[in-house]
Amino acid sequence: MNGTAEGAGGPPITLRAIDLGRVAPLTAQAFCESIAVSVARNASPATVLFARPQRPYVSLGFHQSYDEELDPRYLARHRLPVVRRVTGGGTTYLDPSQAFYEVIGPCDGGPAPGPGSFARWLAAPLAALHSFGLPARLRAPSDLEVRGRKISGNAGGEHEGVPIVQGGLLGRANVEAMAGVLRSPGPGFRALARGEMRRALTSLAKERADPPSTAEVVRELGIAFAALPGVRLRWSRPTGEEIRRFRREVVPRHRDPAWWRLPPVPRPATRRVRAIRVAGARWLEAWSGADGGGLLYLVFDGDRPEAAYRPAPGRSAGREGVVPLDRTDAAVRSVIRARRRGPPAGRAR
Repeated sequence: MNGTAEGAGGPPITLRAIDLGRVAPLTAQAFCESIAVSVARNASPATVLFARPQRPYVSLGFHQSYDEELDPRYLARHRLPVVRRVTGGGTTYLDPSQAFYEVIGPCDGGPAPGPGSFARWLAAPLAALHSFGLPARLRAPSDLEVRGRKISGNAGGEHEGVPIVQGGLLGRANVEAMAGVLRSPGPGFRALARGEMRRALTSLAKERADPPSTAEVVRELGIAFAALPGVRLRWSRPTGEEIRRFRREVVPRHRDPAWWRLPPVPRPATRRVRAIRVAGARWLEAWSGADGGGLLYLVFDGDRPEAAYRPAPGRSAGREGVVPLDRTDAAVRSVIRARRRGPPAGRAR
């Protein structure tokens, strides 16, 4: 049953629904850009797009740098393509166990998605998770959690002036690959990243003994979007022009290194050399010591330091361990003070 306008604050929105099925990573990630052009030109209505990638790949946020974020040796070894999004957010490893949803169109009054649009559209994947018996909740602004662990990350942005909200539900949480694709200042840092991800992330496979297939997930997502207040869902297919535009304009742009290897955004000088947002407000960061000292690895939950480590030689060549440090250690206190004075963690490399 479609939602009604009651309580939605205005007339119903007609939302075209398209299921691309299982498609190549570039199609799954970037077909929304062609649809956004149609919506901008009033040639197509607002659209919710569903897709599942045929193979694993890496999705790079619009404001991120390939060279700062990714480990090229891991990408080459595992033959992982990289697709840069037009939306924000962090680097993500994506695979065929995941089902994507992308809303292209109406927003809460601005050119880019804000808290209102996230809450409005994420009510649908939240309801889909509830239909699978999971006690999911929204952690504002854009994460979905089950029992305090992230099961869905979402990003917002715009293309051709049209707002886009993109996200997906984790079928499996492959933390080895998630940590492996990320540039790391050392093996110990990567090991800490894996451990943090294991604690902070969950998936449909972890939460259910009989996890739903991606096709079942898309079906429940469709039902949930149709039930949103103020939404009239209409299933359809991409237009011929949207398909042609994707092939002629979107694909060539994404294959151009000038797009997927955009240079880093200039940032103020800082002792922080790496920062990874694990989930919510939890960050793993690498800092150089004061006066050019060795690296320190710290875990922060918001502004609160949770743990600190110093790299240590491993038992064999090329290995690195970590030694826990007390938060009262002078070097750790120096990092905490510098972090409080510096730019937000999201601005770090």
